[in-house]
Amino acid sequence: MRTERPAASGAFQAVSGRAVAADFDGGSVTSDAGALPLGQADAAVGPVDRLAACFEDRRDGRFVEHSVRTLVGQRVFGIALGYEDLIDHDVLRGDPMMAVLVGKLRAKRRTCAPVAGKLRADSGFAREELMAWCEANGVDYLFGLARNERLAAQVADALAGAEGDSRESGAPARRFAAFMRSTRDSWSRERRVVGKAEWIRGKANPRFVVASLAASPDFSDASDFRGAA
Repeated sequence: MRTERPAASGAFQAVSGRAVAADFDGGSVTSDAGALPLGQADAAVGPVDRLAACFEDRRDGRFVEHSVRTLVGQRVFGIALGYEDLIDHDVLRGDPMMAVLVGKLRAKRRTCAPVAGKLRADSGFAREELMAWCEANGVDYLFGLARNERLAAQVADALAGAEGDSRESGAPARRFAAFMRSTRDSWSRERRVVGKAEWIRGKANPRFVVASLAASPDFSDASDFRGAA
């Protein structure tokens, strides 16, 4: 629906030499337009740049489409907008709002979008060779772990609690559980696994990571604390 409110231009920082304006004529509508001030705040304070600087990019620049800043930025902005799952970026990669926020309106390649898709290969890193190398060389790690029936059984109680919390509050709920896990033959030792027991949109959504990091001294039992993973 058209309105009589005029377009607002000059209020937002330009991206790649192009002006960014807010328009209320009812044309292309996005539910994430409120992210523009968030982008302005990032431009003023620079948290995305500081986070991106924490990573050493050893990729061959000739084959790189998405910079570390783009990858970090879209993840930060996505979480801020409520898109907490990486899989959401398969859709967000085509959202012009996300392109504006990370400051990249066009991809170098015709087959690519301005920002990245879901970047999922995380459970592929939870392999004996890589974990053993990290442990032998004093390198801490935290890798995604593919879900299976044995892991799901370990968080069954926490998941039941999250379901009850969700039904009571009417909102998604999470609980966490930490435990030691070994495998029959693929791992050489027991390793610490943390499970996120999440109940969202009326169904279970458990997730797992394996980590060399010790438990936080602030929590005696990982299943007792709340938060987002």
